[in-house]
Amino acid sequence: MARATHITLSLLAQRIEQLTGQIDELNRRLTRLVERHAPQLLIPVGIGLDSAVTLLITMGVNPERLNTEASFAALCGVSPIEYSSGQRSSRRLDHGGDRQANAALHRIVFTRLRFDPRTQPQGHGADATSARGADARLQPRWEPTTPVREADGLCQLPKDQGPKRPHAMKTASAR
Repeated sequence: MARATHITLSLLAQRIEQLTGQIDELNRRLTRLVERHAPQLLIPVGIGLDSAVTLLITMGVNPERLNTEASFAALCGVSPIEYSSGQRSSRRLDHGGDRQANAALHRIVFTRLRFDPRTQPQGHGADATSARGADARLQPRWEPTTPVREADGLCQLPKDQGPKRPHAMKTASAR
């Protein structure tokens, strides 16, 4: 029994090493692709390789829909929508859009809230929140607009450089 356990654990360790090597190679390839197509996307705080790739894929698949920052926000599901309950009107974030891009923006926002000095309050507690002029409960919900503005500007490709993938996908589905 001990020998079977040893063999099984040895095989699992070899598989982990193999998969780790594959992950490292894929990360190197993705880094080269992002550095070639949008190196400026990796510079801001909070935008890591995974988020950069996700945003580029979202923008690359839908280049004709991204004429403005607002269209990119809607595509990512972070555009504000007016709603009313009768006596009170307010805004909420759009629940539609690309869920992967929304998750990437979510990671960017919470990474920035934790590590970016621009998002750190100057003090602690309610005084710091009121000094920023925002309700602490609403801050993470409305913060995605800043990364959207930055990512939209950083990811813009010239119109003639857009990927040909959507056309290729249409012809493949027509078969």
